[in-house]
Amino acid sequence: MIDKNLISVVLQAKLDSRLLRHCVTNLFWHTRPPWEFIVLSRGEPEHVGYYLQGMRDSASLRVVIEEFGPAASGPGILRRILRLSRADRLVFLDGEAIVTCGWVDHLEALADSDPSLCIVAPTSNAGSLAHHFGTEGPRCVDDINRFSIERGSTHYGHWASVSDMSSGCFLVKREFLHLISNSNRASKIQFPFTSEALLGAAVLVPAPRAALALDVFVSSVDLATDDPPEPVRDVQASLYHHSDFGVEYLGHDGPTARGEYPQLPGRFDSAGLLPPGDYAASFDDLRKSMLIHGPPGVSGWDADWRLLLADNLEILAHQLSTIGLRCLYIGGSFVEQKGRPPDLDGYFTCPDHGPPIDELYERLNSLEGDRIWTSNWTDRRLGPTTGSLPRAPMWHKYRVELQAECGQSTSMFRDRYGRSLGIPAAFRTCKVTRRPKGIVKLFW
Repeated sequence: MIDKNLISVVLQAKLDSRLLRHCVTNLFWHTRPPWEFIVLSRGEPEHVGYYLQGMRDSASLRVVIEEFGPAASGPGILRRILRLSRADRLVFLDGEAIVTCGWVDHLEALADSDPSLCIVAPTSNAGSLAHHFGTEGPRCVDDINRFSIERGSTHYGHWASVSDMSSGCFLVKREFLHLISNSNRASKIQFPFTSEALLGAAVLVPAPRAALALDVFVSSVDLATDDPPEPVRDVQASLYHHSDFGVEYLGHDGPTARGEYPQLPGRFDSAGLLPPGDYAASFDDLRKSMLIHGPPGVSGWDADWRLLLADNLEILAHQLSTIGLRCLYIGGSFVEQKGRPPDLDGYFTCPDHGPPIDELYERLNSLEGDRIWTSNWTDRRLGPTTGSLPRAPMWHKYRVELQAECGQSTSMFRDRYGRSLGIPAAFRTCKVTRRPKGIVKLFW
C-alpha cells in the first residue's frame, strides 16, 4: 500500500567511502519523518558494503539495500525501485550530496503546490544548477547549513521553472515515475538516473514541468578533491525510535561548540516564524536580538515584557548549570512574531546515564527555594485567564516553562498527521500551522 505521507530517499551512484558517511550522517540528521531509505548498490567495494549493512542494522526506520549487477537495465532498476518504495514521493540522491535543514519540507511543499510539477530540486552547486546558484558554494559542512538557512530566510516560498536541471538531488512524484517506466522511451533511461533523462522519457501532453526551490540548498562535494568535508555528527547520534505508526524524530544535543551554529537572523520568515534551523545565542546576544526588540517596522512589540522573560530564563539557566546541565533550547511563541507572547517555553536535555529526573528536580528546588521544578501534573494550577490550561509552578513564578527532555514523546504536541512528537521535534514545529521553525540554543 502506498503511503501518501511517506518519503522514499533513494541513494544512487558515487558511493565513495570518503563521502558516503557524510552524506548519510546529514541525511539522518536533517530528514524529517516519516521516511524510508533505499540504497542502490552496484558492486560497491567490500568496506562500503560493510558500512551500508551496519547502517541498515542500526537504523530504526525502514532501510533497503538493493544490489544489482552491471547488466541491469535502467528501466528494470526503475521498476524495482517502484516495487520497493512504499511512498508517493521519491527523492533521488547522489552519494556525494550533503542535505541541509528542512530540505524535504521545502521540496515537498513545492511539489504539492502545483499538480503539473513532476520533478523539483533544491538549489545546488552540482551540474547545470551551478549557473542558477552562481558560485561553487560553501565547502565546510557547517557553512553549507548556515548558507541554506540564510537562503530559506531570504527566499522563503520562492521557486523558478527550469528546463535544464542536472542535480545530485531531486524529488519525483510516483505517478510520473510509473508513467515513465511504462512508456516506449523507457529504454533510453540509464542508471544513475538524472532529472533530464526522466523528463526526456516522458510522453505527456502538456510536457512535464520541473521547478527549482530557491529557499533550500543541497551541496554536492566534488569527488576529485583531495579534501573531504569536515567531520560531522555520527549517524548513531541521531535518535529515532519505532512505534506503531512508523518512525519519530527525537533529535539529540547536536553540535556543542557555539561556533558550529549560525547566529540569530534579523527578521522572521514570511509566516512570522524564526526561520528553520538551530541558532546560537548567549544571554547578551538574546537581549540585543530581534526576539527582544522586534524586527524592523513591526508595531505593538512589547520589548520590556520579552526582556523580563529573558531575565527570568537566565535565573533558571544558572540553576541548571550549577548541577551540570548546560544544554538548553528555547522556542514556542517566543520565537514567533508575537509582540507579547504569554510566556517563554524551552527544554533542557538530561544526560543518558545521569541520575533520575526526580533527583535532578530535588537538587534544582534546593537552589531555587520554592518547589517550582516538577513534572507532576497535580502540581499545576490554572492560569490567570479564563479558559487557560493548568500551568506548572515555574510558569506562575517566572512565566517561563522548561521541560526535561529524556527521549520521551508528548501527546501535547502533534505533527500534521496527528502523531505525538518528541520534545525536540515539537519545539521545531509551529503548533498551529505545523510548519518547521527555528530554535535557539543558549550558551552561558
